Amino acid sequence: MQNAVAHALAGRIRNAGGARIIFTGHVAAGSPAQDLIDQGHAVFRRWNVHPTLSQASEMTEHNAIDRVAGATDAPLTDLGRAQAGHVALTLRDRPIGRLFASPLQCAWQTAQAIAALRPDLEILPAPLLAERDWGIWEGAPRAMLDRDATPEGGESPEAFHDRILQGCAAISGPAAQEAPPLIVAHSGTIRSVMAALDLPFLRPTNCARITIFRDPRGCWCADPPVVVPDPFPQTLRLS
Repeated sequence: MQNAVAHALAGRIRNAGGARIIFTGHVAAGSPAQDLIDQGHAVFRRWNVHPTLSQASEMTEHNAIDRVAGATDAPLTDLGRAQAGHVALTLRDRPIGRLFASPLQCAWQTAQAIAALRPDLEILPAPLLAERDWGIWEGAPRAMLDRDATPEGGESPEAFHDRILQGCAAISGPAAQEAPPLIVAHSGTIRSVMAALDLPFLRPTNCARITIFRDPRGCWCADPPVVVPDPFPQTLRLS
């Protein structure tokens, strides 16, 4: 399939003024895919993503009002801390090999709530899996985001995607008989991982958990986001 795709794209790529594509998996010597790589029209990367549980971080003041908080280091709100504690309860008995977290407060505090009920786990920092830096768009209404653009002072989509994949590559696969790792990160992190694995992306809500795994054919799959019920239904909240 990869060679067929390379055949179909070769003519377009050569006329595309420096456009590049990325091949993953196996590239055979002498294949059209290898020719494109040799000519500088394509690159090869082996994504180091393993069966994983991904947990979106909880509520902050920014996402409560639908504002951009990519690199903004916002802590959890009272509701966010309650959500994190509730999530920790659901993960107390789940097999988890290692616990990784973005260093941003919303993710780290969520991981701390999980680790408080799991003395077998220590939090391992995963700085490359932090959310995208949106530069001058930090704090703006989320509706104005253009994910294909590079805001002043922020990360380009290519730089962010590459950073996330470097962060995945830094996490080794489970050892024999070890349970999958749990990564506490952000919706943008999960978006890039899903894109790298060619899987559909559904923006996770706060508390959402996504399980990424290989099916019996060896193909990557992801369960739909599992949303832990809100411990404080809207009708019980004080205004």
